[in-house]
Amino acid sequence: MERFIARQPIFDWQLNIFGYELLFRNSLDNYFDGTDLDDASSNIIANSFLLFSIEEMTNSSLAFLNATNNSLKNGFINTLPSKAVIIEILQPLIPNPELLEACRNLKKAGFTLALDDFVYDSNLDEFLETVDIIKIDVLNTSIEDCQDYADMLLAKGKKLLAVKVETQETYQRLRTIGFDYFQGYFFSKPAVLSRKDIPANKLKYMQILRQVNAPEVNLNRLADTIQEEMSVAYKLLKLINSAAFALPRPIHSIKQALTFLGEREIQKWVSLIALTGIASDKPDELVINSLARGKSCELIAPHVGMLSRAPDLFLMGLFSMLDGLIDRPLQEVLNDLPLAEDLKDALLGKPGHPRKVLDLVLAQEMGLWRVLTYIADSLRLQENTLQDIYIESIQWARQTFNAE
Repeated sequence: MERFIARQPIFDWQLNIFGYELLFRNSLDNYFDGTDLDDASSNIIANSFLLFSIEEMTNSSLAFLNATNNSLKNGFINTLPSKAVIIEILQPLIPNPELLEACRNLKKAGFTLALDDFVYDSNLDEFLETVDIIKIDVLNTSIEDCQDYADMLLAKGKKLLAVKVETQETYQRLRTIGFDYFQGYFFSKPAVLSRKDIPANKLKYMQILRQVNAPEVNLNRLADTIQEEMSVAYKLLKLINSAAFALPRPIHSIKQALTFLGEREIQKWVSLIALTGIASDKPDELVINSLARGKSCELIAPHVGMLSRAPDLFLMGLFSMLDGLIDRPLQEVLNDLPLAEDLKDALLGKPGHPRKVLDLVLAQEMGLWRVLTYIADSLRLQENTLQDIYIESIQWARQTFNAE
Protein backbone atom coordinates (compact mmCIF):
# COMPACT_ATOMS: atom_id res chain seq x y z
CA MET A 1 0.00 0.00 0.00
CA GLU A 2 1.32 3.43 -0.96
CA ARG A 3 1.79 5.96 1.84
CA PHE A 4 2.27 9.70 1.33
CA ILE A 5 3.83 12.54 3.26
CA ALA A 6 4.20 16.17 2.20
CA ARG A 7 6.88 18.39 3.66
CA GLN A 8 7.12 22.16 3.58
CA PRO A 9 10.24 24.02 4.70
CA ILE A 10 10.29 26.58 7.49
CA PHE A 11 12.96 29.30 7.34
CA ASP A 12 14.53 31.53 9.95
CA TRP A 13 14.74 35.30 9.45
CA GLN A 14 18.01 34.89 7.53
CA LEU A 15 16.30 32.34 5.21
CA ASN A 16 18.24 29.37 6.54
CA ILE A 17 16.27 26.11 6.87
CA PHE A 18 14.96 25.82 10.43
CA GLY A 19 12.88 22.70 9.89
CA TYR A 20 10.14 21.05 7.85
CA GLU A 21 6.46 20.69 8.62
CA LEU A 22 5.38 17.15 7.74
CA LEU A 23 1.84 16.96 6.41
CA PHE A 24 -0.52 14.04 5.89
CA ARG A 25 -1.60 13.27 2.30
CA ASN A 26 -3.94 10.61 0.90
CA SER A 27 -2.27 10.56 -2.52
CA LEU A 28 0.17 12.44 -4.75
CA ASP A 29 -2.53 15.10 -5.07
CA ASN A 30 -1.05 17.84 -2.90
CA TYR A 31 -3.90 18.48 -0.50
CA PHE A 32 -5.65 17.02 2.57
CA ASP A 33 -9.46 16.93 2.73
CA GLY A 34 -9.47 17.43 6.50
CA THR A 35 -11.99 14.68 7.17
CA ASP A 36 -10.22 13.02 10.13
CA LEU A 37 -7.57 15.11 11.88
CA ASP A 38 -6.94 12.52 14.59
CA ASP A 39 -6.22 9.81 12.02
CA ALA A 40 -4.05 12.16 9.96
CA SER A 41 -2.08 13.16 13.05
CA SER A 42 -1.47 9.53 14.07
CA ASN A 43 -0.46 8.56 10.53
CA ILE A 44 1.99 11.40 10.06
CA ILE A 45 3.70 10.67 13.39
CA ALA A 46 3.90 6.91 12.76
CA ASN A 47 4.98 7.12 9.12
CA SER A 48 7.65 9.73 9.88
CA PHE A 49 9.54 7.22 12.01
CA LEU A 50 8.38 3.75 10.96
CA LEU A 51 8.19 4.08 7.17
CA PHE A 52 10.06 7.22 6.17
CA SER A 53 13.34 8.23 7.77
CA ILE A 54 12.89 11.37 9.87
CA GLU A 55 16.47 12.44 9.06
CA GLU A 56 15.81 11.94 5.36
CA MET A 57 12.55 13.91 5.53
CA THR A 58 14.13 16.91 7.29
CA ASN A 59 17.75 16.84 6.07
CA SER A 60 18.62 16.32 9.76
CA SER A 61 16.90 19.58 10.81
CA LEU A 62 13.74 19.74 12.95
CA ALA A 63 10.43 18.08 12.10
CA PHE A 64 7.17 19.91 12.87
CA LEU A 65 4.60 17.17 13.56
CA ASN A 66 0.91 18.01 13.78
CA ALA A 67 -0.88 16.84 16.92
CA THR A 68 -4.57 16.98 17.78
CA ASN A 69 -6.07 17.26 21.25
CA ASN A 70 -6.56 13.50 21.35
CA SER A 71 -3.08 12.58 20.12
CA LEU A 72 -1.58 14.87 22.76
CA LYS A 73 -3.52 13.16 25.53
CA ASN A 74 -3.00 9.53 24.49
CA GLY A 75 0.73 9.62 25.38
CA PHE A 76 1.99 8.28 22.03
CA ILE A 77 3.94 11.47 21.30
CA ASN A 78 6.05 11.01 24.43
CA THR A 79 7.88 8.11 22.74
CA LEU A 80 9.32 10.42 20.04
CA PRO A 81 12.85 11.92 20.24
CA SER A 82 12.28 15.33 21.84
CA LYS A 83 15.37 16.90 20.25
CA ALA A 84 14.35 15.98 16.69
CA VAL A 85 10.73 17.15 16.62
CA ILE A 86 8.55 20.14 17.39
CA ILE A 87 4.99 19.24 18.34
CA GLU A 88 2.55 21.51 16.49
CA ILE A 89 -0.81 21.67 18.28
CA LEU A 90 -3.67 21.91 15.82
CA GLN A 91 -6.84 23.92 16.11
CA PRO A 92 -9.54 23.74 17.26
CA LEU A 93 -7.92 23.91 20.67
CA ILE A 94 -10.17 23.21 23.64
CA PRO A 95 -8.22 24.08 26.81
CA ASN A 96 -8.94 21.74 29.70
CA PRO A 97 -6.95 20.40 32.67
CA GLU A 98 -6.16 17.08 30.96
CA LEU A 99 -4.76 18.76 27.85
CA LEU A 100 -2.82 21.27 29.92
CA GLU A 101 -1.26 18.46 31.95
CA ALA A 102 -0.30 16.58 28.76
CA CYS A 103 1.46 19.68 27.40
CA ARG A 104 3.26 20.29 30.68
CA ASN A 105 4.49 16.68 30.67
CA LEU A 106 5.80 17.10 27.13
CA LYS A 107 7.65 20.26 28.20
CA LYS A 108 9.19 18.41 31.16
CA ALA A 109 10.34 15.71 28.73
CA GLY A 110 12.20 18.33 26.69
CA PHE A 111 9.77 18.87 23.81
CA THR A 112 9.27 22.18 22.03
CA LEU A 113 5.60 23.03 21.44
CA ALA A 114 4.12 25.18 18.69
CA LEU A 115 0.54 26.41 18.43
CA ASP A 116 -1.08 26.48 14.99
CA ASP A 117 -3.45 29.18 13.63
CA PHE A 118 -3.23 31.47 16.64
CA VAL A 119 -6.05 33.93 17.32
CA TYR A 120 -5.97 35.50 20.76
CA ASP A 121 -8.50 34.31 23.33
CA SER A 122 -8.13 34.99 27.05
CA ASN A 123 -9.06 31.34 27.71
CA LEU A 124 -5.68 30.40 26.19
CA ASP A 125 -3.55 32.38 28.67
CA GLU A 126 -2.65 29.46 30.96
CA PHE A 127 -2.16 27.14 28.01
CA LEU A 128 0.16 29.62 26.26
CA GLU A 129 2.64 29.27 29.12
CA THR A 130 3.53 25.79 27.77
CA VAL A 131 3.95 26.91 24.15
CA ASP A 132 7.26 28.07 22.66
CA ILE A 133 6.36 28.96 19.06
CA ILE A 134 3.18 30.71 17.87
CA LYS A 135 2.10 30.21 14.25
CA ILE A 136 0.07 33.04 12.74
CA ASP A 137 -1.80 32.82 9.43
CA VAL A 138 -0.63 36.13 7.93
CA LEU A 139 -2.77 35.71 4.83
CA ASN A 140 -5.87 36.08 7.00
CA THR A 141 -4.39 38.41 9.64
CA SER A 142 -3.78 42.11 9.01
CA ILE A 143 -0.31 43.58 9.41
CA GLU A 144 -1.71 45.72 12.25
CA ASP A 145 -2.93 42.65 14.13
CA CYS A 146 0.40 40.92 13.45
CA GLN A 147 2.12 43.93 15.08
CA ASP A 148 -0.20 43.70 18.10
CA TYR A 149 0.46 39.95 18.45
CA ALA A 150 4.19 40.57 18.20
CA ASP A 151 4.08 43.24 20.91
CA MET A 152 2.16 40.90 23.21
CA LEU A 153 3.89 37.57 22.53
CA LEU A 154 7.53 38.57 22.03
CA ALA A 155 7.46 40.18 25.49
CA LYS A 156 6.44 36.78 26.88
CA GLY A 157 9.48 35.12 25.27
CA LYS A 158 7.51 33.44 22.48
CA LYS A 159 8.86 32.88 18.97
CA LEU A 160 6.60 33.89 16.07
CA LEU A 161 6.21 31.83 12.91
CA ALA A 162 4.45 33.44 9.95
CA VAL A 163 2.39 30.99 7.89
CA LYS A 164 1.12 31.54 4.31
CA VAL A 165 3.73 34.12 3.41
CA GLU A 166 3.14 34.70 -0.31
CA THR A 167 5.09 37.83 -1.25
CA GLN A 168 8.51 39.39 -0.68
CA GLU A 169 6.82 42.48 0.73
CA THR A 170 4.95 40.48 3.38
CA TYR A 171 8.15 38.68 4.36
CA GLN A 172 10.10 41.94 4.75
CA ARG A 173 7.38 43.64 6.81
CA LEU A 174 6.98 40.66 9.15
CA ARG A 175 10.71 40.38 9.56
CA THR A 176 10.80 44.05 10.61
CA ILE A 177 7.98 43.47 13.11
CA GLY A 178 10.03 40.73 14.78
CA PHE A 179 8.79 37.41 13.38
CA ASP A 180 11.40 34.68 13.81
CA TYR A 181 10.32 32.03 11.28
CA PHE A 182 8.56 31.98 7.91
CA GLN A 183 6.61 29.45 5.88
CA GLY A 184 4.58 29.80 2.70
CA TYR A 185 4.27 29.55 -1.06
CA PHE A 186 6.62 32.53 -1.50
CA PHE A 187 9.40 30.22 -0.34
CA SER A 188 8.21 26.74 -1.30
CA LYS A 189 5.02 24.72 -1.79
CA PRO A 190 4.74 21.39 0.04
CA ALA A 191 6.49 18.55 -1.80
CA VAL A 192 4.81 15.13 -1.67
CA LEU A 193 6.88 11.99 -1.09
CA SER A 194 5.54 8.46 -1.33
CA ARG A 195 6.70 5.07 -0.19
CA LYS A 196 5.30 1.55 -0.19
CA ASP A 197 4.19 0.51 3.25
CA ILE A 198 5.47 -2.73 4.75
CA PRO A 199 2.69 -5.04 5.99
CA ALA A 200 2.58 -5.49 9.76
CA ASN A 201 4.06 -8.98 9.71
CA LYS A 202 6.95 -7.80 7.52
CA LEU A 203 7.62 -4.97 9.97
CA LYS A 204 8.09 -7.61 12.67
CA TYR A 205 10.52 -9.53 10.45
CA MET A 206 12.44 -6.31 9.73
CA GLN A 207 12.58 -5.65 13.48
CA ILE A 208 14.09 -9.11 13.98
CA LEU A 209 16.62 -8.49 11.20
CA ARG A 210 17.67 -5.21 12.82
CA GLN A 211 18.10 -6.78 16.25
CA VAL A 212 19.98 -9.87 15.10
CA ASN A 213 22.41 -7.81 13.00
CA ALA A 214 23.08 -5.15 15.63
CA PRO A 215 26.75 -4.62 16.62
CA GLU A 216 25.97 -6.21 19.99
CA VAL A 217 23.12 -8.73 19.96
CA ASN A 218 20.93 -8.55 23.06
CA LEU A 219 19.86 -12.20 23.41
CA ASN A 220 17.07 -11.52 25.91
CA ARG A 221 15.54 -8.80 23.78
CA LEU A 222 15.92 -10.84 20.59
CA ALA A 223 14.33 -13.89 22.22
CA ASP A 224 11.36 -11.79 23.34
CA THR A 225 10.90 -10.36 19.83
CA ILE A 226 11.13 -13.78 18.17
CA GLN A 227 8.59 -15.22 20.60
CA GLU A 228 6.16 -12.49 19.52
CA GLU A 229 6.33 -13.79 15.93
CA MET A 230 5.13 -17.38 16.12
CA SER A 231 6.28 -18.39 12.63
CA VAL A 232 9.90 -17.39 13.36
CA ALA A 233 9.86 -19.06 16.79
CA TYR A 234 8.47 -22.27 15.31
CA LYS A 235 10.98 -22.39 12.45
CA LEU A 236 13.95 -21.65 14.72
CA LEU A 237 13.04 -24.48 17.11
CA LYS A 238 12.36 -26.78 14.18
CA LEU A 239 15.76 -25.94 12.71
CA ILE A 240 17.76 -26.32 15.91
CA ASN A 241 16.15 -29.71 16.59
CA SER A 242 16.69 -30.99 13.06
CA ALA A 243 19.17 -33.71 12.07
CA ALA A 244 21.55 -31.02 10.82
CA PHE A 245 22.52 -30.16 14.41
CA ALA A 246 22.35 -33.73 15.80
CA LEU A 247 21.70 -32.60 19.37
CA PRO A 248 21.79 -35.22 22.17
CA ARG A 249 18.55 -33.80 23.64
CA PRO A 250 15.78 -31.51 22.28
CA ILE A 251 15.86 -27.73 22.79
CA HIS A 252 12.51 -26.29 23.87
CA SER A 253 13.09 -22.56 24.38
CA ILE A 254 14.08 -19.71 22.07
CA LYS A 255 16.64 -18.37 24.56
CA GLN A 256 18.23 -21.82 24.79
CA ALA A 257 18.35 -22.09 20.99
CA LEU A 258 20.02 -18.67 20.64
CA THR A 259 22.56 -19.48 23.35
CA PHE A 260 23.41 -22.78 21.66
CA LEU A 261 23.91 -21.24 18.21
CA GLY A 262 26.31 -18.47 19.23
CA GLU A 263 26.24 -14.92 17.88
CA ARG A 264 27.59 -15.51 14.37
CA GLU A 265 25.33 -18.46 13.67
CA ILE A 266 22.39 -16.60 15.21
CA GLN A 267 22.86 -13.82 12.67
CA LYS A 268 22.93 -16.30 9.84
CA TRP A 269 20.02 -18.55 10.75
CA VAL A 270 17.64 -16.01 12.26
CA SER A 271 18.24 -13.68 9.29
CA LEU A 272 17.48 -16.56 6.97
CA ILE A 273 14.23 -17.41 8.76
CA ALA A 274 13.13 -13.76 8.91
CA LEU A 275 13.91 -13.28 5.23
CA THR A 276 11.77 -16.24 4.21
CA GLY A 277 8.98 -14.73 6.29
CA ILE A 278 9.36 -11.39 4.54
CA ALA A 279 9.15 -13.17 1.18
CA SER A 280 6.07 -15.25 1.99
CA ASP A 281 4.09 -13.49 -0.76
CA LYS A 282 6.88 -13.71 -3.34
CA PRO A 283 7.76 -16.46 -5.87
CA ASP A 284 9.65 -19.37 -4.30
CA GLU A 285 12.53 -18.97 -6.75
CA LEU A 286 13.22 -15.44 -5.49
CA VAL A 287 13.80 -16.79 -2.00
CA ILE A 288 15.79 -19.82 -3.18
CA ASN A 289 18.00 -17.55 -5.27
CA SER A 290 18.69 -15.34 -2.23
CA LEU A 291 19.62 -18.38 -0.17
CA ALA A 292 21.88 -19.71 -2.92
CA ARG A 293 23.67 -16.38 -3.23
CA GLY A 294 24.26 -16.28 0.51
CA LYS A 295 25.62 -19.84 0.57
CA SER A 296 27.84 -19.24 -2.45
CA CYS A 297 29.39 -16.15 -0.87
CA GLU A 298 29.93 -18.08 2.36
CA LEU A 299 31.64 -21.01 0.58
CA ILE A 300 33.85 -18.70 -1.50
CA ALA A 301 35.11 -16.87 1.61
CA PRO A 302 37.86 -19.35 2.65
CA HIS A 303 39.19 -19.45 -0.92
CA VAL A 304 39.78 -15.69 -1.05
CA GLY A 305 41.33 -15.13 2.39
CA MET A 306 38.07 -14.17 4.12
CA LEU A 307 37.35 -17.30 6.17
CA SER A 308 36.70 -15.29 9.35
CA ARG A 309 34.06 -13.26 7.51
CA ALA A 310 32.20 -16.18 5.96
CA PRO A 311 29.03 -15.45 8.03
CA ASP A 312 29.16 -11.79 6.93
CA LEU A 313 29.45 -12.75 3.29
CA PHE A 314 26.52 -15.13 3.74
CA LEU A 315 24.39 -12.19 4.91
CA MET A 316 25.61 -10.07 2.01
CA GLY A 317 24.44 -12.65 -0.51
CA LEU A 318 21.23 -13.32 1.40
CA PHE A 319 20.29 -9.63 1.46
CA SER A 320 21.25 -8.94 -2.16
CA MET A 321 17.64 -9.33 -3.28
CA LEU A 322 16.03 -7.68 -0.25
CA ASP A 323 14.75 -4.74 -2.31
CA GLY A 324 12.72 -7.09 -4.48
CA LEU A 325 11.35 -8.92 -1.46
CA ILE A 326 10.15 -5.75 0.29
CA ASP A 327 9.41 -3.60 -2.80
CA ARG A 328 11.56 -0.74 -1.61
CA PRO A 329 14.88 0.67 -2.91
CA LEU A 330 17.85 -1.19 -1.47
CA GLN A 331 19.39 2.00 -0.08
CA GLU A 332 16.27 2.60 2.06
CA VAL A 333 16.17 -1.00 3.28
CA LEU A 334 19.85 -0.98 4.23
CA ASN A 335 19.38 2.22 6.21
CA ASP A 336 17.18 0.14 8.52
CA LEU A 337 19.78 -2.61 9.02
CA PRO A 338 22.94 -2.22 11.13
CA LEU A 339 25.21 -4.15 8.75
CA ALA A 340 28.96 -3.57 8.51
CA GLU A 341 29.67 -0.61 6.25
CA ASP A 342 31.71 -2.60 3.74
CA LEU A 343 28.79 -5.03 3.32
CA LYS A 344 26.39 -2.15 2.74
CA ASP A 345 28.84 -0.66 0.24
CA ALA A 346 29.10 -3.99 -1.54
CA LEU A 347 25.32 -4.36 -1.76
CA LEU A 348 25.09 -0.85 -3.23
CA GLY A 349 27.69 -1.66 -5.88
CA LYS A 350 30.71 0.09 -4.38
CA PRO A 351 34.13 -1.50 -5.10
CA GLY A 352 35.84 -3.60 -2.47
CA HIS A 353 36.71 -7.19 -1.63
CA PRO A 354 33.18 -8.15 -0.52
CA ARG A 355 31.71 -6.65 -3.71
CA LYS A 356 34.12 -8.64 -5.82
CA VAL A 357 32.83 -11.84 -4.21
CA LEU A 358 29.24 -10.84 -4.86
CA ASP A 359 30.04 -9.89 -8.47
CA LEU A 360 31.59 -13.32 -8.91
CA VAL A 361 28.42 -15.03 -7.68
CA LEU A 362 26.21 -12.80 -9.86
CA ALA A 363 28.34 -13.47 -12.95
CA GLN A 364 28.02 -17.22 -12.45
CA GLU A 365 24.30 -16.93 -11.80
CA MET A 366 23.75 -14.96 -15.02
CA GLY A 367 26.20 -16.94 -17.18
CA LEU A 368 28.55 -14.00 -17.77
CA TRP A 369 31.53 -16.25 -18.39
CA ARG A 370 34.05 -13.62 -19.44
CA VAL A 371 33.29 -11.54 -16.38
CA LEU A 372 33.44 -14.69 -14.25
CA THR A 373 36.87 -15.63 -15.64
CA TYR A 374 38.22 -12.11 -15.11
CA ILE A 375 37.08 -11.90 -11.46
CA ALA A 376 38.11 -15.47 -10.68
CA ASP A 377 41.61 -14.82 -12.05
CA SER A 378 41.94 -11.65 -9.97
CA LEU A 379 40.98 -13.66 -6.87
CA ARG A 380 43.13 -16.65 -7.92
CA LEU A 381 40.14 -18.97 -7.91
CA GLN A 382 39.77 -22.08 -10.04
CA GLU A 383 36.61 -22.10 -12.16
CA ASN A 384 35.92 -25.76 -11.38
CA THR A 385 35.91 -24.80 -7.67
CA LEU A 386 33.27 -22.20 -8.43
CA GLN A 387 31.20 -24.74 -10.31
CA ASP A 388 31.25 -27.09 -7.31
CA ILE A 389 30.31 -24.23 -4.99
CA TYR A 390 27.44 -23.18 -7.25
CA ILE A 391 25.96 -26.68 -7.39
CA GLU A 392 26.32 -27.15 -3.63
CA SER A 393 24.71 -23.76 -2.96
CA ILE A 394 21.68 -24.45 -5.15
CA GLN A 395 21.15 -27.85 -3.53
CA TRP A 396 21.49 -26.38 -0.05
CA ALA A 397 19.11 -23.51 -0.88
CA ARG A 398 16.38 -25.86 -2.12
CA GLN A 399 16.75 -28.21 0.83
CA THR A 400 16.69 -25.31 3.30
CA PHE A 401 13.69 -23.68 1.66
CA ASN A 402 11.74 -26.93 1.65
CA ALA A 403 12.67 -27.49 5.31
CA GLU A 404 11.16 -24.10 6.13
